[in-house]
Amino acid sequence: LLIRQYEEERDLNVFFVLDCSSGMIFGSTEKLKNEYSAEVVISLAFTILDAGDSVGLIMFGDKINKKVYPGKGKGQFYSIVKALNDPDNYGGGFNFDEVTDFILHYVKESAIVIFISDFIGLKESSLDKLKLITNKYDTVGVMVRDPRDKTLPGDAGQVVIEDPYSNKSLLIEPKLIKEVYEEEMKKQEKWIKDAFVSNKSDFLSLTTDKPFVKPVVGLFTERTIKWR
Repeated sequence: LLIRQYEEERDLNVFFVLDCSSGMIFGSTEKLKNEYSAEVVISLAFTILDAGDSVGLIMFGDKINKKVYPGKGKGQFYSIVKALNDPDNYGGGFNFDEVTDFILHYVKESAIVIFISDFIGLKESSLDKLKLITNKYDTVGVMVRDPRDKTLPGDAGQVVIEDPYSNKSLLIEPKLIKEVYEEEMKKQEKWIKDAFVSNKSDFLSLTTDKPFVKPVVGLFTERTIKWR
């Protein structure tokens, strides 16, 4: 009698694609959007590497600021943490087409691609590139926004706001435009979510004033059930 036991082969290849543009260097809470996003990457990378799978990292702005080739083990975890802690890897514009072109030529087809960004500045013309990504890879979109990306303070007087990409500033009175601003932000967030979901990708929305552990666990629990 011959008994053979097969052990399931696991060799996932996960790529984190992190938005490091100047727009992510903003925060009205304890953490900037880029700090919060880096913590999400570190937490997930540790879990994935601990399971014996491979992790890679692409940090982008208006160009590819840094790439960490996929690898396994503690050494890979330290390489990712080192890249995330380097201030030289942050800043610049937001060029989604640049990073998607890079992914399509650089990342293997079997990979899981996880975008982490506020997606502010995503153009309608870029949706074709996103569709190419979602057709080729198992894709997850994680939108990280600050509370001020969603609403304006109603009790403030006149304030100066600045575009992080052009450095142009504008004097506004928040209470006069608060409702219009909130409605426009809701429309924008829905448009971004629909762009991922309509292409059969998973999507998660996070805000920097709330812990990310529970919603992230919920997302990947749903993915596990879906792919059984």
